[in-house]
Order: sequence, then C-alpha cells, then structure tokens
Amino acid sequence: MKQINILDTKIQMKDNEPVTFNKPKINIITVDDEYNVKDIKKRIDGVNNLLILGKYAGVGKTTIAVKLGTKILIISPYNALCQENNKNGFDGITYDKLFGLVVNFKEVPNFNKVDISEYNLIVFDEIMLYNVKQLMNIMYFIDLNPNKRIIATGDSDQNTPFMNILNQYEYTMKQYLYNCVCMMLPNQLTLCINKRLKNEEDKTIITQLKMNCLIKIIFLLMYYKNILK
Repeated sequence: MKQINILDTKIQMKDNEPVTFNKPKINIITVDDEYNVKDIKKRIDGVNNLLILGKYAGVGKTTIAVKLGTKILIISPYNALCQENNKNGFDGITYDKLFGLVVNFKEVPNFNKVDISEYNLIVFDEIMLYNVKQLMNIMYFIDLNPNKRIIATGDSDQNTPFMNILNQYEYTMKQYLYNCVCMMLPNQLTLCINKRLKNEEDKTIITQLKMNCLIKIIFLLMYYKNILK
C-alpha cells in the first residue's frame, strides 16, 4: 500500500462563496379601477400562486383575496390577526398551528396536523411578516399541495421580521425576503388606494407621510453607507 505524507500537502481553509441568487420573473397584473371588484376578480380568475400587495394599509388586500374561493382557510402570522379573521366569519389558524409547531419555538413541521382537504383556497395573510425559515416551510407547503389555490397578501413596505441571517450582501434583508416570496408567488397585483379613507385630503396626508418616511430612510442608509466605507 502506498504511503501518503500529509506533510507535503498544504492545508488551507477554503472561503465560502455566496450562493448565486437569480431574480425571479414576476408577472405584474394591473387593474383600471380598484373599486371595481368584479373586474379585479375577472383579471385574476384562475391565477394561482398570487401575491396581493398593498402600498398602504386599508387598500383591501384580504377583502379581494377572500372573494376568490368558496371554502377558504386564512393562515395568519399571529393570534390577534387570526382572531380578527375568525370574527369576520372566516376559518383562520396561525402559521404555528398549520405546521404543528411546539410552544417552545422549536420548529417541528407536521404537515398532517391540520386537515385542509375541505378548502379550495389557502390565503397566507401578511406574508411579509415571516422570516426566511418560515418562508421555506410555506414553500414546502405549496409544493406539497399543488391542487390548492394559494394566495398571499402583504404590505410592500412591511418592517423586516425577526430571526433573519443574510449572507447575500448585494441585497437588503427586505429585498431578499421579497425575492423569496416572489419565487413562490410570481403573479402579483398591487393595490394603491386606501378604501377606508373617504376624504381625498386624508388620502393625500397618508401618501405624504409615507413619502416623508421613505426619504428619511434613504438619508439614513446613505449616511451609514458613508460611515462604513
């Protein structure tokens, strides 16, 4: 047997290289009149893996989503939102219950925990509140249920959720999470009009407040970017 002298071999640590992340292709769905629910339903009729985004609160994301099925199950990220959906007459459970997660936050997915056979539409409400690991479980759920229509709602400017670790340095965490969601839900409709506010002046105030917040965020990002150079 030939002897190998390991002292002749240079031992060197190999650097981990970032995984290549290809941006998913997105199918943008547009509507002429956000108040015309009948027209919106017609445009997204039969569209699966759909993400309904809201530019502001109160644009009617969930209102549109629940009109797209006859037997609907709404999955919520936390109890308060789940209880609100139940009060409105919909079957709703939390993400934890869907995946059979234990109380101490140790994730043990059990896809048979909840019987979803009677539902033809599954709505993941406020999907932008989930972290990367939770989104991965949702992706598995979608893959395991190809016969179910999947729709999700989300805020386009949602705060970044907790428990995220990112090694994709060309992206912010918000961009990365959005790309993860787009891989699962490439068909997207964005609603931009707040339906709760009836006064045009109030709508203008909401728009201006959001713009002011975005401007402050941009200046902060530029400031910290210069510091870290």
